[in-house]
Amino acid sequence: MKTIFLILTLSLLMSSCGDSDEGNNAKTTNNNTLTTNNEGTATKNGETNGNNGTSNNNKSPDELQIEMGKKLFAMPAEGGNVFSCVACHGLKGEGAFLRPGHPMTGVTKRETFKNGQLDSLNDAVNSCLTEWMRAPTWEEDSDEMKALVALFERDAIGSGDELTFEIVDPPTDFSAGNAAEGQTLFNGACAVCHGVDAVGGPLAPPLNATELSVEYISERVRKSGSTDSKVYDELTGGIMPFWSKERLSDVEVVHISTFISELEEPVVDPDNNDPGPINNNPGRDCEKTHAKVGKVLNFSNLFHDVSGRAEVIDDCTIEITGFNYDGAGIDVRIWTGAGSPPNYGAGYGISEDLLKAGGYADVSFTLTLDENDSLDDIDGLSVWCVAVGISFGDGEFE
Repeated sequence: MKTIFLILTLSLLMSSCGDSDEGNNAKTTNNNTLTTNNEGTATKNGETNGNNGTSNNNKSPDELQIEMGKKLFAMPAEGGNVFSCVACHGLKGEGAFLRPGHPMTGVTKRETFKNGQLDSLNDAVNSCLTEWMRAPTWEEDSDEMKALVALFERDAIGSGDELTFEIVDPPTDFSAGNAAEGQTLFNGACAVCHGVDAVGGPLAPPLNATELSVEYISERVRKSGSTDSKVYDELTGGIMPFWSKERLSDVEVVHISTFISELEEPVVDPDNNDPGPINNNPGRDCEKTHAKVGKVLNFSNLFHDVSGRAEVIDDCTIEITGFNYDGAGIDVRIWTGAGSPPNYGAGYGISEDLLKAGGYADVSFTLTLDENDSLDDIDGLSVWCVAVGISFGDGEFE
């Protein structure tokens, strides 16, 4: 169901870009293009569509290349997270939603990108792939890059004037904040990822269970993004794209922050602090022979109020104690990392999904490794948001 919702969301975003001939949902995986027509019949490269008898072989190479470009623009990149180009950029204009990135109009005519820091469109695309979509880069002569350029050049609209943006500090005066105005603004921009009225979506978590302050919300809006970015300065962490002052004014940020901060909290039973079905392999008994037995880590807090302690109890058991986490996100699990520092991007999950209304407060639980897993590959643990590939808090065993 989550996959279907994601495809429907991206299809809506693509149609809102002004691409009126876009009639298909599609995903490219392992160089096999799978297309679903309006009646839901799937076809692969060169195969005949049973509903109308047409085939990709009847289309010209240029048409096929543009179709591939549409799919690459609309769907998550292979090997990356759930984000796609269309989540942040309109194709022919702003479309139905305001997005954090400028539209792609005239992009192939520009001489520089990212405030003049990059000299080629290929470098700009790769910046988005690595920093936001957490996907492998594309070579300039790759089929993917050629297809995306063909899509951008199809209509050749836009002047190609250089676009600039300014990352600014968040506003500090929220006295004029209006929640009703903020709701309208939120649903015209932030709802692309967080859903209408912040109930959550396939690209971002709900915001109505967070007790976030207006100061924190506005800081995330203005400064969210990788702290080690090669093209953006002064970002403070996270995977949510920042909103520059050209895309949202301070007044708009104040209204949006006020709306989110006043969202009602879900009703949570304070006596129910059961961590739930966290352990995915209960019931194994193991020896205590591994060198990591007895080693501990303390989770850092990067996002969502994460804290706690983990200890290796035996060759297949890790005990988590004093665990705190607000329960928000999209598919969040205890995740492994190997190396020093641990590489969580190449790790795997050892718990069930931790999402939970009301979160966790000072709870304890044990995790039992699968028979095919080994402590040799576990040098650290993270509270990991699988969908976007980011750590909410982590630590290395010592």
